[in-house]
Amino acid sequence: MKNKEIKSLLRAEADSVRLPDISGNIREKAAKSEVLKSEVLKSETVAIETAIEIVATETVAMATVAEKTVGVQAARGAAGRKRILSLAVAVAAVFVLVFAAVFIPQILQSDPDGFDSQEYAAVTVDINSGLEISVNAEERIIGIRTVDASAAALLDGISYDEELLYDVLAEIIAKCKNGSLSEENPEQNIILVSVSCVNIDDGNRIKENIDGAIHKCCEQNGMAVKVNLIDYPQELASAAAYCNVTPAKLQLILTAYSVDAGGKSEADFIGEFRHLAVGEIYAYIAANTRNVK
Repeated sequence: MKNKEIKSLLRAEADSVRLPDISGNIREKAAKSEVLKSEVLKSETVAIETAIEIVATETVAMATVAEKTVGVQAARGAAGRKRILSLAVAVAAVFVLVFAAVFIPQILQSDPDGFDSQEYAAVTVDINSGLEISVNAEERIIGIRTVDASAAALLDGISYDEELLYDVLAEIIAKCKNGSLSEENPEQNIILVSVSCVNIDDGNRIKENIDGAIHKCCEQNGMAVKVNLIDYPQELASAAAYCNVTPAKLQLILTAYSVDAGGKSEADFIGEFRHLAVGEIYAYIAANTRNVK
């Protein structure tokens, strides 16, 4: 069977297959821009056309092999050719589905303008209120979640979309001078940072870079600040979202609760301490640890 005939059959088969909606965040951005939408659809079309070209070539080879396998006379007969074609089209349909599920998500992970929107690391930063920052493999910001209005206020006037993580952190820290980070109680000027990364080594490097960026910013602005890096169990994430705190700060609050609950239930303790600055929670832990001793 000729390559052209097979490609026509494969296109008809591909058109009948409903591809899953796998474009994720790109679909949301495409809805806001007709240009982006056009580019995304073009990417899908090119991907399917490529799949059809590949399968058409492979199908010709399959048909040739099948003719030799079942015998020249049987393969030349109409019934033999029909069986071969049915098998080829069935295999092609499976191939197209597998291609759609595996390769198209990779094509659509990036915006048409080249920005990688796949999360590579999740960074939390707590001073008083907390920020949860999603970054890609280039350490550029995909998005930021604020836990409350106070945290949202830190982002006022700061352009962070697709910007380098460390540059944005420097702007945020600088805004905290004479606010959350004051000169009155420098011993309580503590910033809590956590990093959850796809690659452990890269995660450790990002932590070091954050620590360096914050200290450089503080030196430039005459601020005395300590950066505490903290890890937390992943199961805390959903509980933290419910409590409107970052997982790292919830871990710190639970540590304070374990030192001295102050006669409160865990829920009441979290409800009270989630409004405290990180430095105040550390001060509580230090004071009550001394009392225990």
